[in-house]
Amino acid sequence: MIRQISNIQYKLKRHPRARRIILKVKPSGVELTVPYGVPIKQAETFLISKNDWIKKRTEEIQKYGNRFFLFGKEVFPKLENGVLKLLEEKYAGFNSTPDLVEAFEDYTLRLAKTYIPKRVREIAHLHNFKYGNVRVRKLSSRWGSCSSKNNLSFNSALLKYSKEAIDYVIIHELCHTIERNHSKNFWALVESIMPDYKQVKKELKKGYPV
Repeated sequence: MIRQISNIQYKLKRHPRARRIILKVKPSGVELTVPYGVPIKQAETFLISKNDWIKKRTEEIQKYGNRFFLFGKEVFPKLENGVLKLLEEKYAGFNSTPDLVEAFEDYTLRLAKTYIPKRVREIAHLHNFKYGNVRVRKLSSRWGSCSSKNNLSFNSALLKYSKEAIDYVIIHELCHTIERNHSKNFWALVESIMPDYKQVKKELKKGYPV
């Protein structure tokens, strides 16, 4: 449902599994996910309070939205006879077409399904973590998760960020196999493995790896 409050036009979504109000700014516009039981008025008050952030994120998307990143570096994908090639420099005629975006996302998903489970194994072995299955797929609202059975899920979009940022998310979810919540003990465990995690975490919060 498309709504407008003040000068902000947004898409309202109600989700049965949502536990908090989630605000996203995408190339398609502002999206607000609201848990059942939370009044619209309360959600829109929250939305208005984030107006400056929304403007900043919109400017970032306009600047970076048509760019492609892999492991924190900009790349220039090219389709030749249905085959995707990744070039390090911008080529003549480069344009972010829907077909190119889809091909790059498919490539990223396939690569993520190989790279992320491998890093999970390496980090878990190094720090003596035990976990269940690892699943990598396109997620809409989170970078990763850890189930009650220690099964791990990761967002394939992580591959546009630096390897350090990917490692942070992996370490974060592995730490949840021991500490279920975000207590002081949890963050102390994360810091013991990645002392500079706070700095690395900023890359993910920006929304773009540059």
